[in-house]
Amino acid sequence: MRHQKAVSHLTQNNGAHAANIAALTAQARKPSQDSRQTAATAHDPDALLRTAVFAELAGTSVSWVYRQAREGMPGFPKPVKMGARCTRWRSGDVRAFLQAQSANV
Repeated sequence: MRHQKAVSHLTQNNGAHAANIAALTAQARKPSQDSRQTAATAHDPDALLRTAVFAELAGTSVSWVYRQAREGMPGFPKPVKMGARCTRWRSGDVRAFLQAQSANV
């Protein structure tokens, strides 16, 4: 709601600027490539998920995922290091972790 008021206010004051904001907002609402990866790999327990996909499935941020892995949260999936700057997570491990977390709530 607050966002809509801001765009509305900008439209009244500067139509071109507001059009740019509206276009960016619409672009941000499109499904990301990560979302498509989630749908494509949800049923394959051996699929490797990007950290952003793991965070999206968990409803958290990427930094939270890395923090929990670093701190050794009990039951947290082990990362699969594919290179110096490439980390993936096994889909089956992520699903098992999320199911365990939902059972604890």
